[in-house]
Amino acid sequence: MDNRHVYKSRDFALRWHKHQLEKEDILRTKIMNLLLFRHAGKLENKIVLEAGCGNGFFLKYLLKLNPKQLFAFDISPHFIDICRKQFPLVNYKTADIMSKIPYDDEFFDVVFSYNVLSELPEINTAVMEMQRVTKKQGILHVIIVHPLYNLFVNGKQVEKETVFKKLGRYTKQEPVFVDTLPGYDKFLIYRRPIADYVNEFIKSNLTIEKMIEVPVSSKVVQINKKYKQREGIPVFAYFKLRR
Repeated sequence: MDNRHVYKSRDFALRWHKHQLEKEDILRTKIMNLLLFRHAGKLENKIVLEAGCGNGFFLKYLLKLNPKQLFAFDISPHFIDICRKQFPLVNYKTADIMSKIPYDDEFFDVVFSYNVLSELPEINTAVMEMQRVTKKQGILHVIIVHPLYNLFVNGKQVEKETVFKKLGRYTKQEPVFVDTLPGYDKFLIYRRPIADYVNEFIKSNLTIEKMIEVPVSSKVVQINKKYKQREGIPVFAYFKLRR
């Protein structure tokens, strides 16, 4: 059970892109995009991949870092069409990260994965494939939606449970239905504990050089008061990995 049939639909791609244009996602633009931009390092003379580019909301940040070559893929050909119109200099492919992706071994200096793994029912294949296409001593930047945010904010089916009941679910992998955009009110993602990601990275022979649990900041609360009760809750987790 996953969202691949949803991701591949033209309707979803067009609605999601329109939604992103009309309604700023400040958790990404004011927190995660900026943090990742700071930690990306110098990309000049680097061959870079974004694994799961969606509608291209992060590609524009990567292009500002002037990589030697920038590649991107997504499971949706419709998202790729949207990206190609915005950023024609990027090398695109349509591919599924849950199977073998169409790149040679040890091809990329740097790989980015932004909120992809937390939407997959299993992450072993995706992590192994990203590891495979990364050069030895290359870097992977991985961002996920923090499982605590999915537990306390996005977890609609458990919102009436007590705090302790919710925390008792933390160590389990469970599907979570979230309100993504109108018409897709039962969009499926997966909550799994941080340890699951860490163990998968270790199993794939990746070294964790840095991990940051990224909370909802006071700056976000100042912009939109709806985040007041969420201030301090970790919304993303960032991993810097070395092959």
